Amino acid sequence: NPRVAEDPATGTLYLPFVDDDLDGVADIDKRGHPVDAQGEPIDLPVFGKEGRRDAYDRAQAADGELLYHYFDASETTLSYLLQFAGEAASQELHHDLIQVLEATSCSPWPCSVSTQQWPPEDFPLADLAFAVIEDFRYERIHTLLQTWHVVTRDDPAVAEAVLTAAGRILLSLDEGGISLTDPDLVQMLIEAMPLVADIYESDNSTGQTTARMLLDVIHEFGEVARDLPQMLLTTIQYVSLEKDRACSSEPPDWARSQAVDFSKARYYQVDSDWVDNRSGLEQMIELLANSDCGSIPFTGGKTVSEFIIEAAADRNPITVCGIIDSLLGILGFVPGVSEFLVVASLNTMGCDGEAVWRDLMSLDALAQSGLLDALIPVAKAFKDRDQTRTLLAMSHLAADDLKRDEAGTTDYSVLRRLLPSAVKILETDAVASLFDLADLLVTVPAVDGSGSLADVIVDSFEWVTNDRGSVPTRRGEVTGTSLALEMLKPYHQLVLRLVDAGAVGSLDRIWRHLTNTLRQTPDGTSLADPRMLPVLENLLYFTGEISDLPPEDRDCLFDSFQEQTEDFLSRPDFAAAVQLATSYADFPQHPVLDQLAVDLLQPEPALVKILSAALQIPDRDLRAQKILEFLAAVLDDSSAHAPGLLSTFDAILARDDQEAFLNVLKNLLRTYPALAYRAPLQVFAEMFAELASVQSQNLCLEQPDDLWHLGDAEAGIEAAVDFLTDDSYGLGGIYQLIAIRNGP
Repeated sequence: NPRVAEDPATGTLYLPFVDDDLDGVADIDKRGHPVDAQGEPIDLPVFGKEGRRDAYDRAQAADGELLYHYFDASETTLSYLLQFAGEAASQELHHDLIQVLEATSCSPWPCSVSTQQWPPEDFPLADLAFAVIEDFRYERIHTLLQTWHVVTRDDPAVAEAVLTAAGRILLSLDEGGISLTDPDLVQMLIEAMPLVADIYESDNSTGQTTARMLLDVIHEFGEVARDLPQMLLTTIQYVSLEKDRACSSEPPDWARSQAVDFSKARYYQVDSDWVDNRSGLEQMIELLANSDCGSIPFTGGKTVSEFIIEAAADRNPITVCGIIDSLLGILGFVPGVSEFLVVASLNTMGCDGEAVWRDLMSLDALAQSGLLDALIPVAKAFKDRDQTRTLLAMSHLAADDLKRDEAGTTDYSVLRRLLPSAVKILETDAVASLFDLADLLVTVPAVDGSGSLADVIVDSFEWVTNDRGSVPTRRGEVTGTSLALEMLKPYHQLVLRLVDAGAVGSLDRIWRHLTNTLRQTPDGTSLADPRMLPVLENLLYFTGEISDLPPEDRDCLFDSFQEQTEDFLSRPDFAAAVQLATSYADFPQHPVLDQLAVDLLQPEPALVKILSAALQIPDRDLRAQKILEFLAAVLDDSSAHAPGLLSTFDAILARDDQEAFLNVLKNLLRTYPALAYRAPLQVFAEMFAELASVQSQNLCLEQPDDLWHLGDAEAGIEAAVDFLTDDSYGLGGIYQLIAIRNGP
């Protein structure tokens, strides 16, 4: 019963259709056919040649308007997803995916999934899947998804701006050589997570979490300190800067300045001399941590470091040079005073006078050279919030990490090892794009009324990095870890296996293709691919359905997801599917089949139209006759607007000189001992049934009226077996027809 359009002249359905019950749908007879006012069936096909038709064979009313409601199947979310798949296939990314699955499913390399014990004892793929699903139990992550859905639906301009900024960040990182397929970088991130958790656990007096407070600081930098990335870059790259005139605005003499050599230790020896190879940033962090002592008179009990930070907050790159002189003035001394007197005064205040004096002189040198300039906007941001102590607490954590290198152990500093990557990032536009993104996210209110979308993101990140309690894993509850670590650790194992197998480039290409969906127009102001927003909105709609469930039902659902994922990955069928996919990739004539997939997944071929239309039809309205009529219309080779699915297959078979397509079909129907004497097609069908089964009801609640009985299962299996084994009317008959079509 197609949906009939309204006649604008009458406000009712176009004649001869009637709607006596005023439900907006054409009235039908007992057989479900639309009828006219006399109850006679109406025979006006949606597509056809009879009656008034437009260029696309669509039915027209007497006034020339469309008689039915039509939609462009090539502009649906389903079509976009199929197009994405076709574009990926055209770049042979399915071969990359096969290689990734093969390389990560067994270890050590070289190995084969076919000879691997299944499930393997060490199974990082299953560990990663469990941890990812576990993340979605957090309430704020559901708030994040719901908020983002509202934005994509109600304010697409803001959504596009957010995606564009995110795309610029990803593009900048890629251009800077920062890749999440670098096992060394992933290992450093693993080691950095406890430090991140400690920073988030730092106390502050703002009444909000430290994570949210740091977000406010980053947002402020984006508004008033856009030159901070360049200042930080210099502070990281150089141990010291040389100027002809200290405390001047003139640029440093880069040739005479000492650059950091990150290939060497923080301190290294040349002959009998020790070389300080610490960056200005490292020096600043350690000096502030070391000088966090004493109680300076007439300052309300501030420590030396507190005074320095708050004094720096009120200065500029020129006047910051006098910061140590200001401190000496508070202590009652003039510049150039004897070291002995200052040390004695510092000792009286409760500091190690000699050590702090050395640190003050080092800070003075940094200030005069310009390496202390980066402290000014940071100090101001924290002072304005009365959070100087929070900044110093983080400095202590960072200094403790840096000093791990000096203990003579192999437990090297994470921060020191991350600095070269930080240099690569700061040399790109990634930080500026991050500021742009923060500016946008703080303007979007969360749907639950608690902060902005930016707050929801940092709340979620804080939650996944929290390592204070226990974390559910595939192996049970584990303490001393976090959900972030439980995702990064198995991912690191997967990357290492890819490196061993020489397949890390495959994962790189997949990552790059996925992030390339956020590519921008040449001016960088909008997305180059307009399909992204509608696809995102529709996908978020479905996640919102889960988010709207009561918490106990959601937990039950995620328990089910984890159990079913574990069961699916642990079955020998999964290993067999990976092995079959690998065999396909090694098949010499696979380009023929690759091209078939690409052809079928383009916007115009009939496959897109068939699937789009079929999914638009409610279950209760499925009727074989109407479906066949529709298929006949879209598969009509004489129609200029539809290339036709049959003609596509015909072209494939005609150019398949080596019978690649027929050989694949034959191999899919053969039975193999490794598959328990089942045909590969059976294995794929069983896997598809596992993945594609849909139940609209809440599966966590008992459904006594909708149970799957043994008789139903038996009938379904018998029907499938009959189809696979019937040489006349089943799959065997189809194979014979194809073989005849291709000739003897």
